[in-house]
Amino acid sequence: MAMGNEELMRKAELATADLTTNGGELAPDKFDQFVARATVASKFLSEARVTSQKSTTDVIPKLRFTGRVAYRATEGTALTLAQRTAPATSEVSITTDEFVAELPLTDSVLEDNVARGSLADLIEMEMPKRIGRDTQLNFIQGDTTSADYDLAAFDGIRAATTTNTVNAASARLSLAHIASARLALPEEFRNDLTTLRLMVGDTVEVNYRQDLAARATGYGDAVLQGNDPLTQLGIRMMVIPEWPVTLAPGNLSDGILTDPKNWIISFWRKVTMETERSARARKTTWIWSYRVGGDYEEEEAAVKIQNILAA
Repeated sequence: MAMGNEELMRKAELATADLTTNGGELAPDKFDQFVARATVASKFLSEARVTSQKSTTDVIPKLRFTGRVAYRATEGTALTLAQRTAPATSEVSITTDEFVAELPLTDSVLEDNVARGSLADLIEMEMPKRIGRDTQLNFIQGDTTSADYDLAAFDGIRAATTTNTVNAASARLSLAHIASARLALPEEFRNDLTTLRLMVGDTVEVNYRQDLAARATGYGDAVLQGNDPLTQLGIRMMVIPEWPVTLAPGNLSDGILTDPKNWIISFWRKVTMETERSARARKTTWIWSYRVGGDYEEEEAAVKIQNILAA
């Protein structure tokens, strides 16, 4: 027998009561779980540096050492003033932008989930994953000049990389392009190649893998048959599903070489989850409101390979 509307909503509210505070704000532990689940479900977010902030705009201090810091000692003599390390201090200012996500459930679906006791799991587990996917899209394709209102909220990692560039000149990605990108990184950011990733779209990686596989060698066969991430010149390639491969005139793409931890993603700690009932439509909608923003810690520690043929 179907539940009445009042009983249905009462059971739904009980099922999700431990997720929020009285004002609809996610409880602190649920916020942490929300961010963790949104992060783990998205390839880029899981590799980037994810944090939180207590205001809509926050400043993250950074400390950077440049040049030599250690000198040969002379007995009984202190280092000169010029030899004493003076770290360069600066900050990264991150302004978050508000996003809204909705999960509408019809009475029949809602009743089924309430009856099976799976409503809280559906809301707590699945929605952060979907939100994480869309958040990743913004951090990959975000551009304040975009005609897409959602993507124009802030610059993502591709739009924000401007200092160091390599032009592939409408050719497929090649080893020469990767070498040029590695050399375009300032030397201080090349100390540990294991942290670097060359982030590209799937089509670009497939084309590159095919070109390697065309070689009549054992390595070519291994590349063709295996699915391990490719590593070239000590740099691992990282395929991002949302990476664009149809840039103007329709067959181009790009790639970013950096340490993913160099990109900071910050959620405002106030995430709200509320419900809205439509009796006429016999539907209840869960509504999330959250704010997120991001930026480089060191933009100079990234290289963009532009105009890669992805056809």
